[in-house]
Amino acid sequence: MRYSPGLSRFGIDPVVEKAILRCLQKDPTLRPSSVRQVAAAFPGGDPLAAALAAGETPSPEMVAAAGETEGLRPVVAWAVLAATIVTVIATILLSAPTMLYRRVLLEKPPEALAERARDILLSAGYSEPPVDTAMGFYEGADFLRYIREHDQSKTRWDHLETGAFVFWYRGSPRPLASWLIYLYGDAHVSGAATPYDPPLGVSGMTLVDLNPLGRLTYLVAVPPQVEKPAVWAPSLDWAPLFSAAGLDPSKWSPAQPAWTPPVYSDARAAWTGSLAERPNIPIRIEAAAYRGRPVYFELIGPWTRPSRMQPYQMSAGEKAFFVLVFVFLVLSLVAGAILARRNLRLGRGDRQGASRLAAFVFAAWAVSWVLGTHYVSNFATELGRFIDFLVWGSGYSYFTWLLYIALEPYVRRRWPATLISWSRLLAGGVRDPLVGRDVLVGCLAAASLHAVKQIWWFVPSWFGRPPTQPYSGPDWQFLGAHTIIASIADSLKQAPLFWLAALFVLVLLRALLRKEWAATTAFVLLLTALASTYSGQPSEFVVYSLIFSGLAAFLLIRFGLLCLVANWVFQYVLENFPLTTQGSTWYAGISLAGILLMTAIAVYAFHTSLGGRPVF
Repeated sequence: MRYSPGLSRFGIDPVVEKAILRCLQKDPTLRPSSVRQVAAAFPGGDPLAAALAAGETPSPEMVAAAGETEGLRPVVAWAVLAATIVTVIATILLSAPTMLYRRVLLEKPPEALAERARDILLSAGYSEPPVDTAMGFYEGADFLRYIREHDQSKTRWDHLETGAFVFWYRGSPRPLASWLIYLYGDAHVSGAATPYDPPLGVSGMTLVDLNPLGRLTYLVAVPPQVEKPAVWAPSLDWAPLFSAAGLDPSKWSPAQPAWTPPVYSDARAAWTGSLAERPNIPIRIEAAAYRGRPVYFELIGPWTRPSRMQPYQMSAGEKAFFVLVFVFLVLSLVAGAILARRNLRLGRGDRQGASRLAAFVFAAWAVSWVLGTHYVSNFATELGRFIDFLVWGSGYSYFTWLLYIALEPYVRRRWPATLISWSRLLAGGVRDPLVGRDVLVGCLAAASLHAVKQIWWFVPSWFGRPPTQPYSGPDWQFLGAHTIIASIADSLKQAPLFWLAALFVLVLLRALLRKEWAATTAFVLLLTALASTYSGQPSEFVVYSLIFSGLAAFLLIRFGLLCLVANWVFQYVLENFPLTTQGSTWYAGISLAGILLMTAIAVYAFHTSLGGRPVF
């Protein structure tokens, strides 16, 4: 009997008919390449494998229905959960020497430092209550770079209160309305006032910088724009500002002023000396006054950059990183638009999944904006910034939708196993055991990577080299619950976009190089180069970047996209919450909130991964 189309009239299942006809194709390349592919094509086989064997693109529903349906065995789930908890505890213990916020003596909470700044302004003669205020922390990048380049001693990261971590406080007779988007740590924040935005251009504006001990390091007050008739002004006593800086005026020698003040003044002064904690480093104090009141006071070290003359100079690694990001962004926009149009025309795009992801990203952007914006009492300003938020939020969400439509069908065709748990989650499977498994594995991977990173900090010292610069950590998050939630929401909108693009690159490399091992190797090397240029750490950390990239590739191939997204969010909490074991610190409550958040994520994933099985 010769097989031909229409065998179903003999009682043969159409699925079986399709499999038989494929085995009889004249072109050998169109036939199944193995018995496994033939078996998968018959009823009771794997429909996903059958679709791939037939050269078809499986539907999102088929991908979501594929894979395991049972949960983890309790012993395995307990082992992963226990390993995650132990590793998180280890990272918190290791953070004492390795994280910058643990190396700096953060003795005073932001409210106390703000009160200290107001007292300094009052002692300087600025008693007018401001209409609006803002405050925050930032890391002294120039100070840290100077220590890294000029101090090779084993104790170079001691006494970091000199300039490694700075608290700033602003007061203004007008609302402090900012329109720009800033990068606080890893969070992109829109509408948050900063030390220099809005600019110090309104009479009565003040800016005070304090070190974590509450000592003055910088003061600027904008004088009146219109002068009153000249009156006799008494000579200014600088002792209150020296006292505010924790300095003894008798130990500082008068000098010729060299740094022009950032605001107008009619009197200037300068001194030279050194700080008690770093007696070998020369320090200048530049000061200026207007009509008997100080308008400028600054401690200037060899690390202080004349920013009005010399802009920030990026390192070679930073330049390489931003060039790579820019090229990738342009290619993503152009290629994304072309591929999305083609996929929509051919009916391949997962519109429902893309719409749900875009809606989630927009909601995360909205939470970040609502809780991260510094609001002002001006309707016109707030309306304009709301429109600004809609433009940015909608644009970012649409960009996410576009890339998902452009990239996801190719991933679904070439490597659909990486999207199984992700597709189930987008379909509403929050309690799906595979979703729980991948989230739980992502949590363990994040904790393990962070622990390896903490341990890697000690490696240069083991070989007799100076200790590495402590890792950057939280700054914006110290301001309270609203900034913490805003920063987490920001991480939620970044993670899917980054790892979806990374997954597409992996699939593209597999299509180009033909071999899975070759594609994986190229992907690992590419991620390593990107992570190494971004970190700016010594050459030893290339090895850590290689470990990170290798683990990321393994998780993508073995567990899929959702695992890496969960890994991103969990690691974000580990790196950007001020975690500590010292319950007496003022930020212990924030630390506890971060620990509880990680516990909630891990326990949810653990319980869900069991798939209804008994816990014991």
